[in-house]
Parts: sequence; structure tokens; C-alpha cells
Amino acid sequence: MVKALAFWSFTDVFEESTVPTSPFYGGFGLINRDGLKKPSYYALELLQKLGDELLVQGDGYVGTRTRDGSMQFLFYHYVHVDPLFSSGDWSELTSTNRYDVFEEKGSRIFELSLSKLTGTYKCTSYRLDRQHGSVFDEWIHMGAPEFLTEEELVYLHKRSGSGIRTELLQQDNWRKEIVLPPHGVMLLALDRQY
Repeated sequence: MVKALAFWSFTDVFEESTVPTSPFYGGFGLINRDGLKKPSYYALELLQKLGDELLVQGDGYVGTRTRDGSMQFLFYHYVHVDPLFSSGDWSELTSTNRYDVFEEKGSRIFELSLSKLTGTYKCTSYRLDRQHGSVFDEWIHMGAPEFLTEEELVYLHKRSGSGIRTELLQQDNWRKEIVLPPHGVMLLALDRQY
């Protein structure tokens, strides 16, 4: 139903405040002070890959099609902040822990079944979660250095972005199970091969 979406601040650096001292201080920009793209940046990139014809939508998923017959299925596992954080208590939030302020939820399982597929499709899956595309989590795994060296920045730039896998579909009926952890997103793009 949305026709357009705009972020108030594209980066964590804006004129109303000073440049943050920590690479990940909890800013709401799509890109941090060092130009590292956050998962929210890549989530918007995945939304851009959706087609213009709506096929199906429901709680945690949407399916679209483009004019050439290619299909796109986006799955997401939204987790809301807990009541304590919602009421203004940020005591659970630390510089290296951003996840304790969310409601506890396990993984979510989706099943995609397609029948009567004609021809060959290349299925490309794009995954975003704490292991795929979370530059914050990668920074934590590095030891959460306060001041990043050029080598560390290059490394983090390479580690950001969605995980990508491909497979060729040549059967009439195809089924895939999608397991998403909290905050996980997966886009399956089925491109018709000619």
C-alpha cells in the first residue's frame, strides 16, 4: 500500500549532533559514520527487487511478479521491542548488545510451494540476519574496536550485504522451507530462463 518511503537521516552523521565516537552507537541512519551500510540499507535494497504485480501477501511475507513472468517472494520475521524499552527504560541497551530490548521470539518457519512451473527458473536467495549482512554483529565478532583501522574498515565493507545463494529449478512443482531467526529477512527471486 506504500507508494514511497523516506528516511529522516540517511547516515548516523547529521548537523544536529556531533560525529559519534563509536562506529555503532545506535544511530538510526542507514549508514554509520564510517560509511558502513547497515542491514536496514540492504533490506530496502531487497524491497526494490520486488515486482510490480502483487501475487500474495500475509503475515511476514509478500509475493510479486514482473511482466516477464519472474517472481519474487519476500519473507521477514519482525520482532517488536519489549514493553520495558517501549516505556523509555533503555537500561538493557549497551554499546555491544542491541538485542536484549526485543521481545523474546524464536525462529519463524515459512513454506513456499509452487506448482505448474513451466520452463526453467534461476532462484536467487538473498538472506539478511545476524550471520548474513549484519555489519554490527561482524564488528562485535572482531572485538568491537572503538577506532577502526583502514584494514578493519575494508574487512567490514566486504562482510556487509546479504548472503546470496542460487539454484536452478527445472521441475513442475517446487517446495522450499524458509527458517528465519528474529529480525531475519529472505528474498527469493525466481528469474525465468530462456
